[in-house]
This record gives sequence, structure tokens and C-alpha cells, in this order.
Amino acid sequence: MALEQKYLNIPIRAEGYIDIIMYAQDAKVNIANISSNSVNTYSNIETLKDIKSYTNTTIATLEENMWLLNGKFPNPTPGVRYNGYISNEVSDEQGNFTTNPKIDIELATISEIESFSLILNSAVPSGYPKQIKCTFYNGETILTDITQDLTTVDTLPNVIFDVNQENVTKVTVEFIGTRRGKRRIRLSNLMFGRVINLDQNQVISTDYTDKCSYVPDSIPSRIFSFTMNNYNQIYNIDNPENGYINLDRNTVVLIRNGYNIFGYDEENQRMDNPDKFQQIEWDDWKELRLLNITTSDDTCTFECGSVLDMMEDTYTNETFINNRSVESITDTLMQFEGLPDNTVIFSNDDDGKSYGAYTINTVLPELPVRELIQLLAFSVGATLLIQDDGTIKFANLKLNDLNSFTNHHEFNYKDFASVPAAEQLENTTNISLPKYNSTTENDVTEIVRTTVAQNQVEITYSECVPVSALPENKVVPISMFCKRANLNVSVSEAEPQIEVTIMGHKISTVETQERSVTKDTLIIDTKLMKEDPGDKIKEKYKLWYSKKFKYTMDTRGEPLVDAGDIAKIQTPFSGEDQLINGYVLQNHIAFDGSWSGDMEVVKL
Repeated sequence: MALEQKYLNIPIRAEGYIDIIMYAQDAKVNIANISSNSVNTYSNIETLKDIKSYTNTTIATLEENMWLLNGKFPNPTPGVRYNGYISNEVSDEQGNFTTNPKIDIELATISEIESFSLILNSAVPSGYPKQIKCTFYNGETILTDITQDLTTVDTLPNVIFDVNQENVTKVTVEFIGTRRGKRRIRLSNLMFGRVINLDQNQVISTDYTDKCSYVPDSIPSRIFSFTMNNYNQIYNIDNPENGYINLDRNTVVLIRNGYNIFGYDEENQRMDNPDKFQQIEWDDWKELRLLNITTSDDTCTFECGSVLDMMEDTYTNETFINNRSVESITDTLMQFEGLPDNTVIFSNDDDGKSYGAYTINTVLPELPVRELIQLLAFSVGATLLIQDDGTIKFANLKLNDLNSFTNHHEFNYKDFASVPAAEQLENTTNISLPKYNSTTENDVTEIVRTTVAQNQVEITYSECVPVSALPENKVVPISMFCKRANLNVSVSEAEPQIEVTIMGHKISTVETQERSVTKDTLIIDTKLMKEDPGDKIKEKYKLWYSKKFKYTMDTRGEPLVDAGDIAKIQTPFSGEDQLINGYVLQNHIAFDGSWSGDMEVVKL
């Protein structure tokens, strides 16, 4: 990781920090070039268009009170360009510029712009502009311009422009003055779409639960919720000023946690005057999706989850093909959910074969997509992990090789007073995995015959590969799948109803391996198995279930620890040099200015 994480294990903590960015990006609008008539030499203006390059920190500049050597305004390193935008011009005593700083944005193609958003740098609110003027061009022709007065608004650092303009090729952002004199303009990010940034000054509290299993006998999950004040009912759905009303489950939510490490003594592992100044060390961004918003008269709570938590739609478009690869199936499932193919990624098994190359030769059941992903991982012996970048990984983790646990990092937990003795769960060695094989008959036969009278009708039938609906001159298929067909039926007054026949190839599924399960073993009937599971998957699962000693413990709140990490735990029964290796099943964190939390860890 780029993060040093030197503050992770020290015994005391200063204040914590949190950043939350919610955005619904217009993926059809792409920036070809970005430039400015007034840009500071150490500003990397290109990072404005990358939301994950967001920064709310500052560096020392020469305007009034922006050079104090107190740790809050570090001097720039020569030759280094810093993320974000800082204008080269400084406003006068009245906060006016001789020439207003501008940012020019050239688009890759002629585009339709619905919304355009800016995030000002909240680290220097005295440098917020008095006004921002956005001008939208087609070539050199001005299509429209919009000016926002920021001297009275309370939504900063977020500035959202509702544009609704077609045929745009270029946008100019002009910053008119600063709200205080002797200041530079500072901008963290810009985006075509809607983007909202929040920090601990606006958030009352947060709650985060990250959980997984070594074998996917349960579905991994990351649920993050945060609560904000709603005294003025700004988040109510009937409030026309509600800037959140256009957010939905496609809204991406980025979260990261920070720690004040100023005064940290690495050799002695202590903090000297940690509250005096700020030097924030940030965790990596975690990418989630907005799932739900609930409001009351006093508060509003936003609930977010991983992309896997979001996949609750039941997959109904199953079309059976012999020996499909797991990767081709997940690609189809992602298309069904409107997500890119690379949402699911694959590592290799012990023999170097990609889990995505395993084949499945049976009909997928009609289940929510997240459950199908779980069953696919379970059937090929992969550990299912949620990654910080939002992807879902079929991972190959080895209980006897801790070097294979590369999801995040190892972490030492030595507060053994909060670690009770391990709970010994029931050991199970009687494990058998199911194997199913499906074939399609060569002959085309009648699948179902029914009488219909509607203009549109859904017909359901047993497993088959449909090929046609008869009579052809009366019925036009919209779509035909293994278990159902959506049809357009043409019915005349003279013939108020007609008989429809679905023709197709029948599918026969045979169980080729017996399955024996006890209450503590493989609790899922996957019905999905690769062509020859062999003994390796059995032994992997058997090893896991024979090691189920679970510790639960209170923590200080450990935001850097992911479910799936290795924890090294000191218990009342282990010495300083005899730390227990544990697999983190669940990490729960609460933050309301200070951290608290708890974990579930299985002894390896």
C-alpha cells in the first residue's frame, strides 16, 4: 500500500477523521484536456478529473497566514506536483482578482450535460470564491452560462450546477473573487454528474461492518451507514432544495478514515502533544454503493454496501449452454445488473488454473445475483472477497500459507484482556460435495401448450432450451429463456384467444455424486460443480471446518483491517512471542469522533 500505516499499532490515538464522497458520474462525458489561465506550478491539475485523487489537505503558499510554520501548512517539496488546483493569482484586500482564474475543460466528444459538480478544498474555506460562473460551449458558440453566488450558501464545499444542455464541446469554470482577501482559489475535484463530499464536521456518527468467510458458506458483505443532522429537513424527499434526491443505488460512495499522527515517535511508539497540530494519515478509499436513505425530523441516515450487497435482483434470463466457464457466467450476470465485466476478478488455483476458467454444466437456479456469485465461488473452492476498489475477487487463500493472504495486511492485537477464550465449534470431517451434469436432448419437442388471450403474456415451463413459439403468424417472442418466455400475442375480435405452443430441447440434469451434509458443514446445496472436483476442494473445506475456534473481542476500532485479513492475537494463554494467527471473519467499527469496535476471528 502507498499508505505507511505507522499509526496503526500505537497504544493511544488522537482525533480521527472521515471522508465520504457520493457521486453519480455521467460515464458518457469524457474529458480530453484540462488547462487553466492561472495555475500554481506545483498543482497537478490533471487530478481534478479523477475522483480518487481527491485531496482536502493544503500546502504552504505566500498569501496572508498561509505560510505559518505550525505543521498545518507544510512547505511544498521542490519538483513535486500536488493533487488538486491552486490558482497562481492571489486576490486583493477586498477579495477581487485583477484577472479571474479560469479552468478550461475540452470534451472528447460532443456531449449532453445534465449536471456538473465541483468540490472546493475545504481545508482553506477562507479561499472559497464569492461566485462561480460556468460557461458551456459548442465550438466557440456559447450555449448557456450559469453563475452561482456562494456568499450565502451552506452546502459548501459542494457546488452542483443543473445544466441540461446538449451539443457541448467545451466548459469554462471562472472563479470570481474570494470570500476573504489575500487568498488563492483551491479546488479538489470536478465531475460531470452529481458529487457530494462530507466530512466529520457534517456527520454525527458512522457504523461499518465488514464480514466474509474462508469458504463462501455465507455471502461476504460490507455495510456502512452514516447519520447527519436533518433539523431543517434538507434531506426530506419533498424538499425541492434536496440535493440528494437524484441519488440512487447506482450512486458510488467512497469512504476513507484518517488519523492524526503529528508527533508520532516511531522508535518509542508514542505521541507528543497529539492534539496540538494536525498531520493526517489516510487509509485507502473503499468503494461502496448507496443502498437506502431514511429520514426523520432530526436526522437522516444513509446506508451503503458493497457491489455484492447491491446485487439483489433475481436472475431470470437464464439460457443454458453446455460447459460454460465461470467467467462467462459472471460476465452475463454483470450485464444483467448493468455493471462492467471486470467487476468480478479471478485468481488461480493451486495448479495455476484461473477460477474463471472452471466450467459449469448445469442450469442456474432463479436466485438473486449475489447468491449465484456465492454459489459459483463455493463450487470451485475459491474464497470470495470484497476488495477496496469495489471489485469482487475469487481468491485462492491457503490456511497453512499465511503469505497467500494478500487482501490487505497483517495486524497485531495485544490487548488480550478483551479477548475471551476461544469458543470451540463443532468439528466436522464428513464432507461430500455435489456434482451435477446437464444435457440437452437432440430432438425438438413440445415443452408447453397453453391458451392465451392477453396482448402480452409470460409463459413458464420446466427446464429446456426453447427454440420457437407457435403459431408463428400469431406470436412474436420478445425473449425466451430456460424457464419462461415473454411473448407478444396478436388477438383479433374474431379470434379472442389463441393456443400457443413452446417448442424446444429438453434439459436433463443428473446427480453424479452423492452428498452427505451435517448441520455444521456445507450448508448450501450449490447444484453447481465443475466437471471433476477431485479431492483438493474437499480437503480445503475440510481443513477450514476442522479449525473453527472463534474468538470475539472488543477493539479500539480498526478501520485498516479488512475481513479476510490475518490477525496476530495475544491472549491470556499466549506469550509475547507466541501470538495466535487468526483469520478475521468480521470487523465492526463505530465512529462518532472517537473509535470503538469489535471483531470475530477464527484461530488458524
